[in-house]
Amino acid sequence: MPGNYTLRKTYVDGDILSASDYVADHQQHIDNQTPQGTDDYSANVTQMRTLTDTGSVNSESLATSLAGELERIRFVLKDIKTKMNGSAVLQWYDKSYAVVIPNGSVTAAKLANGATFIQSLQGTSSGSGAITTPSNIVVLPITMTRSRVRIKGFINLQLVAATANVTITLSRNGSTIATYPDFVVASDTGVGIDFVDAPGAGTYTYALVAEKTAGAGALNKVAASLSLEEIA
Repeated sequence: MPGNYTLRKTYVDGDILSASDYVADHQQHIDNQTPQGTDDYSANVTQMRTLTDTGSVNSESLATSLAGELERIRFVLKDIKTKMNGSAVLQWYDKSYAVVIPNGSVTAAKLANGATFIQSLQGTSSGSGAITTPSNIVVLPITMTRSRVRIKGFINLQLVAATANVTITLSRNGSTIATYPDFVVASDTGVGIDFVDAPGAGTYTYALVAEKTAGAGALNKVAASLSLEEIA
């Protein structure tokens, strides 16, 4: 394809080519050897979509022209977008792709600062209070923009006398979402929970609830904590 500039001067048979004309003609080529002066490689949609596989290390596909270099760069751009999207994209210039980090693996992208837009909240409660009926130990609200929340809870229970069993439950907006039944408490016992809830975006109130279910021993809550971590 031609460059994006025209002849400085058109000669006909019999014209005298002066030194200044000769220099000016060549200077024009030098002046227009720029990205703007060089023609495109997208004369039509078919040409714009032309790609060439680069090959891999020790099996490289070498370009023999600038067009070949552009084809290989386009191939790499499409390959990058495909990897980020988690599935093939239509074209190297396609804007409809997303950054998808696969589940089940720890990656640098997942660990990057702010990569998952995490909102983390924590509430604590301490002091002695007899647990004889279902009791809210820690209550914590969260407003979520994503779909899932990781919940971690801990309660330290102290037995005053005899023995007792205790059931720990997690509730969301007053409804039980997980139950950890019949922990046997002897003297001083810590109970930890780890749970992932997927209520979707919205505002919720989570509570860590304890209830003595059996035994004559009197239970006291010594310390407790509940943390909510919004995840993808």
